[in-house]
Amino acid sequence: MALKEQHFLSNLTPLRGIAALLVVTFHFVCVFEHFIDPKSSMFFAKCYLMVDLFFIMSGFIIYHVYGGIFKQSINKSDWLKYMRARIARIYPLHIITLFVCVILFQFSPVFIPGVDDPKGIPVNIFMLQSFGVLPIFTFNVPAWSVSAEFFAYLLFPIIALGIQKRKLLFIPMILLLITCTYYILAFKLSHAHDAIVIPNLDITYDYGYLRGAAGFFLGVLFYQFYQNKYLYFLRKDFVVIALILLTCWALHANWVDLILIPLFAFLILSLAYNSGKIKNQFNKKWMQWLGDVSFSVYMIHVPLMFLMTDMLPYVGITYTRLGSVHLPRWEAGLWCASFLGVTLFISGYSYKFIEKPMRKLINEKMNPVSLRNLRTVKDN
Repeated sequence: MALKEQHFLSNLTPLRGIAALLVVTFHFVCVFEHFIDPKSSMFFAKCYLMVDLFFIMSGFIIYHVYGGIFKQSINKSDWLKYMRARIARIYPLHIITLFVCVILFQFSPVFIPGVDDPKGIPVNIFMLQSFGVLPIFTFNVPAWSVSAEFFAYLLFPIIALGIQKRKLLFIPMILLLITCTYYILAFKLSHAHDAIVIPNLDITYDYGYLRGAAGFFLGVLFYQFYQNKYLYFLRKDFVVIALILLTCWALHANWVDLILIPLFAFLILSLAYNSGKIKNQFNKKWMQWLGDVSFSVYMIHVPLMFLMTDMLPYVGITYTRLGSVHLPRWEAGLWCASFLGVTLFISGYSYKFIEKPMRKLINEKMNPVSLRNLRTVKDN
């Protein structure tokens, strides 16, 4: 079955950009300094959960774009086109940022134990960094999620075919697996093992592939609601706003991570349905651009942080390790805002001169009709 054109879910594009900026902010406060006291608000300290938002959104959109081609069978030709498109989407920038980080570590005076382990180079090249091969994340730290996402890509055709062929069996079975996986991650495999720290989903280099697959296939399941319009009342502007505010409050108030997961899924579904004032705002050119550059923002910000640590001594700030910088909160906030601006600026060029050209180059051998149809859909 040939790949066919699908309606573009434009409302979800800016959400990717917003989530990427929140991940950057989370890493900034982890590496440098909090500009809001975590005792007052846990909002930014909980933004590692934006990765779960990415996973859920990815499953939702991938099913939207590719679910139809695996409706009857897993055709070899379509499978190759699907995998080529997915590799073209994530791999070039992943490899480039990996080797940028390798080079930066050779010259950086800042020592982060284990992150520059040479054994991490082949692990990253083969996208195995979320499978516990090494005892810590290496080089471009956020790339563990690329590994987890790619694992979900590999499983997707089988799950999509199963849903199409045996919906009444597959959907409850997948929902049960997702629920069990999240429970095991949060309460059995979580790195928080004491009574003070709440069990959480901040799991990366060891069982990140399970975290990625659980979120991805939750997004696939929620797409069934979208496809059949079972919860169409969620399209209302006030519902979208209410879900956004509730999500922000849950992050601020340090709610248990497992509560945020369904909130993310309902927010994605609500935005996908929406055709009101929210859609009008989210379809503004700058909002769409923010979503377009989101993957570059996500992949480039850590190399930029490594570079920033090397430059700090030139402005009178000594940085030797995580948490070694102590600035007034207002000054830390200005540094963070400046860093976000620089990251966005460079990501715009990365998207234009690396992501788009490399994607076109890798996909150029695809059937011209299929490629043209794929280009009408901005999958993530």
